[in-house]
This record gives sequence, structure tokens and C-alpha cells, in this order.
Amino acid sequence: MSWYLLSIFSAFFQSCTDVLSKKNLQILPPASVSFALAATSTFFLALLLPTIEVPELSYTFIGLVIISSLIDALALLLYMRALKEGEISLVLPLKMLTPLFLLFTSPIMLGEYASMNGIFGVLLIIAGSYILNTSSNHTGIFAPFKAILSYRPSQLMLLCAALFGVNCNIHKAAIELSTPLTYAFIHQFIMTGILLPYCLKELDTKVRQDITRNGTVLVIVGLCVALTMLCHLLAMQTGLVVYTTALKRTSILISICIAYFFFNEKNLMERMAGTCVMICGVVITSL
Repeated sequence: MSWYLLSIFSAFFQSCTDVLSKKNLQILPPASVSFALAATSTFFLALLLPTIEVPELSYTFIGLVIISSLIDALALLLYMRALKEGEISLVLPLKMLTPLFLLFTSPIMLGEYASMNGIFGVLLIIAGSYILNTSSNHTGIFAPFKAILSYRPSQLMLLCAALFGVNCNIHKAAIELSTPLTYAFIHQFIMTGILLPYCLKELDTKVRQDITRNGTVLVIVGLCVALTMLCHLLAMQTGLVVYTTALKRTSILISICIAYFFFNEKNLMERMAGTCVMICGVVITSL
């Protein structure tokens, strides 16, 4: 299968993950959904491990994967809380602000510095976030930025993007010491263990009943996570990272369209326009 189709499938499965998570979060607490997502994706990734040769793992790799799992567990909890409390079309695009934080973290952690293309791309992402929050209810030139900073779900997603901005560097360093699939499995496995106490803390009779009733959907979400990771990794083997990543980002456009029809979210055109500008920024930062 071509990298183009694999990237399209990756975007589709990522969109399914976000939309189905939003549906689950209308009933279940964020920690329970986060744990279910991590646990089921770990199971599906484990099924793929026999297909590869697992390399020898160094202490450096183990340390990096533990740190990245801790950060991603916190980021996932924030991510799910933002999805639960906010509108998909407002909070999801803010994930693309991660390159803004990478401008500051990559030079320190990896010694990598952004080019002029990267800086211009980040400015486009910021411009897209401005357009995203433009509406007739906001007056004043800085009103869209104030709307982001005053909207709790947006605040959570901004913090999540900042954590991603740190963890992307750790992911890269860890994958260079292993293989993508090995890293993905161990990372998800550790995350599952980290999230388990938070899930148990939220469990009561009602939550258990809700999990039982929504068990099939939770398993589907976990499968979508595993398929998203698998399709993206396979696409990167034959396609340029800039193209595969850009196509994967179209998942946000798909999610916004679905949210408009199924969750009755408003201001579709402004949010689609803002997201498109942000995606263009992501592409330029990768050139």
C-alpha cells in the first residue's frame, strides 16, 4: 500500500479516536477513558511484536521511555479533560501549536535550531489560532487571543501542546535507540500502568456500569489508536515525513466536520479556515 493511502488512513483513524473519545467523555470520566485508550492500544500493539526483531534495550532508552510515558500520561489526561469540557473544533487545532514550543525546547534538548521556514510556519500557526477564535462575539484586535486564554478547555490543550513540545524531543531520542514499534508498545504499556491508579480512583458502581455499557466503543477507540500509530509508522518508511505528517494533520479537519454535524458545534467556516492556515504552518515548519 502506498504511503499516501497509509497517511490518509492514519488521519481517518486519528479522527475516529478523537470523535469517539468525545462521545465516551459525555458519559465517562477522563481518567477512565485515558486508561482504556492506553490499555487497549497496548494490547493491539502487542499483537504486532512477533512480526519484528526486538533490539537490545539500553538503560538510556529505558530512562527516556519512562520519562516520556510520565509526560504523555499527564498530557493525555489534560487532552481528555479538554475534549470533555470543550468543543472539538476549538480545542483540537490548538495541538498544532506544538511547533511553537519546539522552537524553545529543541535547541536545548537536541541542539536543533529552526530555519526561517520554521519560524514563518510557526507564525502561520499562531495566525490560524487567531482566525480559529474569530467570531462576532469578540471585539478588539486581541479578542481572539484573549478568548483562547480565558477558555478553560483551550488552556488545557495549550498546556498539552507544551508537554508535547517537550516530549517530541524525547520520542525522537528514544526511537533512535530502538525501533518505532518496540518504543510504541513499551511507551503505551508504561502509560497504562501510570493511568491505572487514576482510573481506579474514579471507579464507582455507576462508572463500572457505564464502562460495561460502552466497552465496545472503548475497545474500538484503542484499536483506532493502534491503527493510527501503525499506519503513520508504515507511511514514514516510504514517504517523506513532511508529507505524511501534513496528511495526518487533516484528521483535525475531519473531526471538525463530524463535530459540526454530530455535536452541533458552531462557526464551522471560521474554525475550518483557521485550521487550514494552521495546517499550512505545520507543513512549512517541516520543510
